[in-house]
Amino acid sequence: MNDQKKKVYIVGHRNPDTDSICSAICYAELKNKITGEAHEAKRAGNVNEETQYVLDYFGVKAPEFLENAENEKVILVDHNEMTQTVDGVKNAEIMEVIGKEESIKRIEKGIALLEAALS
Repeated sequence: MNDQKKKVYIVGHRNPDTDSICSAICYAELKNKITGEAHEAKRAGNVNEETQYVLDYFGVKAPEFLENAENEKVILVDHNEMTQTVDGVKNAEIMEVIGKEESIKRIEKGIALLEAALS
């Protein structure tokens, strides 16, 4: 598969709550519409009861589980610590990070530490 056309996975944190799951779903839909490129919402953990209720209420299927992001293109949403992200992210191509400014700073610091450890 041509790397330029590789699907981008949008994923929240390992213990996904409603905003983590819904952020991934909504941002994937937005990116699909505005870029015309393939984006797909994924989840990094199990869907909790509250989130499943919301998804059922709106007739939306829960994103599939992304076990490992190694060698994938990813957009991270609703994270506040690198320890909360999907396995393999240190070997993934992180396209964007969407979250609160504090969350972004923590993730950038974590990415910098990972990059330093890998070099």
